[in-house]
Amino acid sequence: MEDKILISVKNLKKYFSRGKDIVHAVEDVSFNIRRGETLGLVGESGSGKSTVARLIIRLIDTDGGNIIFDGVDITTLSEKALKPFRRRMQIVFQDPASSLNPQMTVGTIIKEQFLIHKLGTKQEQEKWVEELLEKVGIDPSFKDAYPHEFSGGQQQRICIARAIALRSEFIICDEPLSSLDVSIQAQIIKLLEDLQKELGLTYLFISHDLAVVKHLSDSIAVMYLGKLVEFSNKKDLFSNPLHPYTITLLSSVPTIKGEEKEVELKGEPPSPINPPEGCPFNPRCPKKEDICERETPILEEICEGHFVACHIVQR
Repeated sequence: MEDKILISVKNLKKYFSRGKDIVHAVEDVSFNIRRGETLGLVGESGSGKSTVARLIIRLIDTDGGNIIFDGVDITTLSEKALKPFRRRMQIVFQDPASSLNPQMTVGTIIKEQFLIHKLGTKQEQEKWVEELLEKVGIDPSFKDAYPHEFSGGQQQRICIARAIALRSEFIICDEPLSSLDVSIQAQIIKLLEDLQKELGLTYLFISHDLAVVKHLSDSIAVMYLGKLVEFSNKKDLFSNPLHPYTITLLSSVPTIKGEEKEVELKGEPPSPINPPEGCPFNPRCPKKEDICERETPILEEICEGHFVACHIVQR
């Protein structure tokens, strides 16, 4: 099954300095993403989701661990050695307006990918730009317009066109719907699904909207305070969540029957500057025991393909 894995993240770590303090942004995160599938990455704000995304795509360097892309460890590759891999993985950011250069036309924004990688003639580049705009639902005749002339949903479509311009295999979607109206969100979800089917794309989809994650994802990873606390296929995670934090998160997802009651999560997440001893969730966990305050649980496979980091569940 190893040949079906496109992305393998192993014991990823990242720390940031904030004055004299150290922020523990990502601690020993490991997971795999299979070709053509979508991994949903969920957790509260500040849990480290976006940092993981930027580490995987090498926008920032790791402080430990490995990133294996299609069998190649890209963790410490030089920019020159990394360039061929840049073509194969891209990212779509949360706010399309801030990720598009306001002084460039949308055609130039997309064409820039071809210029950087020295692909095609001028005529071919123009043709590719028009084809990409059409593929994401933008009239190619608007290629000479500027980003501010488009709606938020259209701007995100342009960002997606840029992300697939080099025929990338792996796309990170970092909260791509959060700045859009609900009606527009549905259109972007449909576009992402259609492109995945047509182009065989592999996604890492980061979101706080569990209903969307449930719809789009094949597998789901749950993060809390920089750590991975649960990982499973979508069906098992939603039907049988094991970690107390996951149970709390899923209780807030609306259901048709409306029978489930939301589990109240008391208190605020601890500071990543001064994380608690033992399990990171223990200060807020309604089921904690003495061991939870002393020892950090290891992510272990409880049943086939279902991993959880929890002392209580593992017993």
